Amino acid sequence: MTTTLSLLNTFPNTQSDSQIIYRLLLDSLSKPGTIADVPTALCLQEENYLPSSVWAIAQTLFDADTKVYVSAMLANDTVLQSLSFHTNAVVVSEQLHADFAIIPLSELNTLDDFMLGDIAKPHKSSTVLVVVDALSHGESLYLQGPGIEVQRAISIASMSDQQITLLRANHELYPCGVDFIFCAPQQWLALPRSTVVSCADEAI
Repeated sequence: MTTTLSLLNTFPNTQSDSQIIYRLLLDSLSKPGTIADVPTALCLQEENYLPSSVWAIAQTLFDADTKVYVSAMLANDTVLQSLSFHTNAVVVSEQLHADFAIIPLSELNTLDDFMLGDIAKPHKSSTVLVVVDALSHGESLYLQGPGIEVQRAISIASMSDQQITLLRANHELYPCGVDFIFCAPQQWLALPRSTVVSCADEAI
């Protein structure tokens, strides 16, 4: 019996393109809330499978030592085969065992689903890639903390009050907690655990 692989396209130049995305990621994490754009040449044609932003991050950060959880809503054969074949990442069935989790915004309901680290090893925690429709058209949120001179305003489409509360609770766990990367189709922004999230009526 012949098995046919259905795979997402990879970077045209693996080494140099990965370096481009890595630099964008470092800049995003050091300047929380700033929007990074995936270069057009590195975007997928098959956006219906996985956002280009998520796939670019996966190709850059995932390797054979990476445990990845993929939501059932996103875990079609093409996505799972591409992760295994192109990144060698190990796909796990439980978020609590994952270095990275890829989930839609609708499944961001509790921090208890993820590895939060502990005081001795706060780095032993998850990075959560949250798939969203857009990094706009939502309630205005205001960020403070490392990498932000005074404050920075962001907006994430369809984010609920409960999810905003979850982001605030994540910072309260610092230095534990998770790092979030919110991924629109061809953009992302990072909210590391060190970032304080406020609503409009609390902004300075």
